[in-house]
Amino acid sequence: MRESYCSLACPWLRIYIRLTLFLGDFDTGESMLIDLTTRINNIAFNLRTVTAAQARSELDGNNGIVIDVRENEEVDSMSVSGAVVIPRGVLEMKVQALVKDAATPLYLFCASGMRAKLAAEQLLHMGYENVSVITCSVQTIKDATAQ
Repeated sequence: MRESYCSLACPWLRIYIRLTLFLGDFDTGESMLIDLTTRINNIAFNLRTVTAAQARSELDGNNGIVIDVRENEEVDSMSVSGAVVIPRGVLEMKVQALVKDAATPLYLFCASGMRAKLAAEQLLHMGYENVSVITCSVQTIKDATAQ
């Protein structure tokens, strides 16, 4: 019995297509990997962002939690009153001990906003429903929470 060309070539074709989708086109050298800036921009499209003043106003009525996702060394140089410090690197492991209700409003911040956006994306994937990123400088957040 003679096998058809398609039955021999199709498995190899499927492998080539999968590799091309994963690694990019071998001929052009284009990669399918997404750089950090593109990833952050894609995340930001789906995230709720607020200013420090908006967060302060909302916190007055909703019993939300402000989470600082900066590293401890950064927090030592400038801390924000009332913020819970959970560094981005351990957020997924520690947040559930602090926040048991998925509907609790969470307000995240860091020095540049990038880690806060990555953290917010992860919290949404974990099932938290009300996650916002504060998009101001740490000093502005510190000033707003001091009021």
